[in-house]
Amino acid sequence: MMNFIEISVIVPVYNVEKYLCQCVESILSQTYRNFELLLIDDGSKDNSGNICDEYAKNDSRIRVLHVENGGASYARNIGLNIAVGDWITFVDADDWVSSNYLEELVKDVDSDDMLILYPPIKVIDGNQFKAEVNDFNFCSNEGKRLFIEYGFLSFSEPHSKLFSLSVIRKYDIKFPEDVIVGEDGIFISRYLFYTNGIKVRNTPIYYYRYSETSVQKKIYDSKIEWRAYQLWKFELEKLCNQLGINSESDSIYNLLSSLLTRYMNSVVCDSKKSIKERYILLKNIPLVDKRNYGRRGISSIQGRLLRFIVNNDCDLLLFILLMFRQKIYRK
Repeated sequence: MMNFIEISVIVPVYNVEKYLCQCVESILSQTYRNFELLLIDDGSKDNSGNICDEYAKNDSRIRVLHVENGGASYARNIGLNIAVGDWITFVDADDWVSSNYLEELVKDVDSDDMLILYPPIKVIDGNQFKAEVNDFNFCSNEGKRLFIEYGFLSFSEPHSKLFSLSVIRKYDIKFPEDVIVGEDGIFISRYLFYTNGIKVRNTPIYYYRYSETSVQKKIYDSKIEWRAYQLWKFELEKLCNQLGINSESDSIYNLLSSLLTRYMNSVVCDSKKSIKERYILLKNIPLVDKRNYGRRGISSIQGRLLRFIVNNDCDLLLFILLMFRQKIYRK
């Protein structure tokens, strides 16, 4: 029965000619054969688009769509719109998968409203780092609550997972196209809201190529960073209300802390704004958010100082500390 399940593999492609062949070849060599490969060329300026077309000429399972550049979320949403499979998995064009990737994902399908997750292997300069997790089956709202409290939502990338296309289309779940960072966590949170089962497996099947030049390492305009933080916070609060989780718990804070940190850094680093303008932006962050930020690194001297500053609403001291830290990091 498993072989009757069709999978749509969605790969957003943008200027990845160096890695694209390895990615596509790893997908075409799958032991599980019932899939389509959607290559969404997001306005590539290198030879990536031509590489996609060459592969499509030789394999009927491949469909290529060339679009104007709109970002990874835009490309993934296009893939979701044209997919014909029962289930969806995403692969980034500079990553690769093992030959049993799809076979492993599909073997655990036992309902049409679930999420299947395999933590990826992070590849840094040729070295591989694997997250050590146990296999888990999470059922109903209680299972989703444990999934979040155990920290599995930190694996928020869309890759190395299997999603039900019927759930995505029924509830019109999309990647937000107006943010550049955090969109993955927002999509996963939206999807989780409508699922009844989650399976986590420890088998290494996805290889994530980590780069210092990745989107996650860049700091963008403070409006973009704040929008990303607010969107994910909103989706997580919806989940918390559904599952009876304290939205200020450590499990939720740990998810949001990186985006809040990014926003605060984007404020203090914005040379286009005056010192006064940056200070006002920092001051206007809601107190509950600043106090959550003050929970960072509480075991260190700097962390304890930070906690004291935010708990006592000393915005000027917080601003000075963040400015000082940025100067240290830039040296």
